[in-house]
Amino acid sequence: MRLGLNRDFDKVWVAQAVSSLGSKITREALAYTAVLTLAATPAQMSILSVAGAVPVLLLGLFVGVWVDRLPRRPLMIVADLARAVALSAVPLAALTNTLQVWLLYVVAALMGIFTLVFDVADRSFLPSIVRHDQLLEANSRLSITGSLSEVGGPALAGLLVQIISAPFTLALDVLSFLWSAFWLGLIRTPESAPVPEEGQKTPDIWRETREGILTLWRNVTLRTLAVAALLQNFFGWFFGTLYVYFAVRELGLSSGVVGLLISAGGVGALIGAASAQRLARRFGLGRILVLAACISSSAELLVPLASGPLVLIIAMMLLAQFVGDIAGEVYAIGDTSLRQMSVAPGLMGRVTATMSFITGGAGPFGAVVAGVLASATSARFTLFFAVAGFALAALWLALSPLRSLHLAPDSD
Repeated sequence: MRLGLNRDFDKVWVAQAVSSLGSKITREALAYTAVLTLAATPAQMSILSVAGAVPVLLLGLFVGVWVDRLPRRPLMIVADLARAVALSAVPLAALTNTLQVWLLYVVAALMGIFTLVFDVADRSFLPSIVRHDQLLEANSRLSITGSLSEVGGPALAGLLVQIISAPFTLALDVLSFLWSAFWLGLIRTPESAPVPEEGQKTPDIWRETREGILTLWRNVTLRTLAVAALLQNFFGWFFGTLYVYFAVRELGLSSGVVGLLISAGGVGALIGAASAQRLARRFGLGRILVLAACISSSAELLVPLASGPLVLIIAMMLLAQFVGDIAGEVYAIGDTSLRQMSVAPGLMGRVTATMSFITGGAGPFGAVVAGVLASATSARFTLFFAVAGFALAALWLALSPLRSLHLAPDSD
């Protein structure tokens, strides 16, 4: 019995459902391993975070060249197996009493590299197994399982860490990547082999990378989405950097309440994922992107505005998290689907990698600016500044041709 759009999409869906949950558990369990098992300092925790982000900055643009040169499904399988091997080093080191913090840095960096390869190949592979008119539905279904893992992953990670310890929680996560590789190996839809240009056997990395960048820039739809992504991710890291600090230090909320607020965001993302396809078909994909960006920026304004009685503060923060994540998930699904519809298959990897570089590269710089600005002024003022950045991204989209786009244009 089919679960989704076709048998091979079902296999991708089943693979993603478990590996997505495993990825969320890995994110939490690596941090718990550093804090609880190795008593890592704040500086070491910062290095651990940076180690996972560096691959996007260093390799983000070039990964797309290889994704466009090689069959995507085998790349995804290799990336899954490589992540399983890299992650297994932590519980093995714990068993032999040789676990040190530098090993976590190495594992975080390797996980970042192979996750980058997997994600670029995954987004480029999806149009090979579903029709273009099914991409929105396919991305919605995948986002639903992603949202469920965001809701349940952190809580499950905390429970497993308490029961079997952080390093051995990672041993269970190894199984999720093996599960994903197994189901991807069962896919039978033939994937057209990439043909090297002018008989080249090895890629001209710089030329082909430049081709991906120019393709994105010359296509008005892709350029519009790229500029919006740059603004959203740069200012989004303001919230990522300061949200917990602002909620605990300036609003006086407990860690338990903050956790519930974040979980409410996961529930909102689940609703957004389930609603995206219906909304886009009714109102048009372009209009929904513009509307979702406007709603998201408006909802986030409630965070720096939060003040007054404790009940009112919690209500404002809860509404911001819930509504903001609904709109954010609708936007993410529409953005991904529109890019997949607008790019030729032979360029999909490079365009996807360029977008990943833009979104992943802007974030750390946003975090630095947020820290400097908050130190010079206050966290509340800095969050107001971030909301202004979100509003600028929404305005950019509202003034673009996307506002009248119903169906995705063909890519030249």
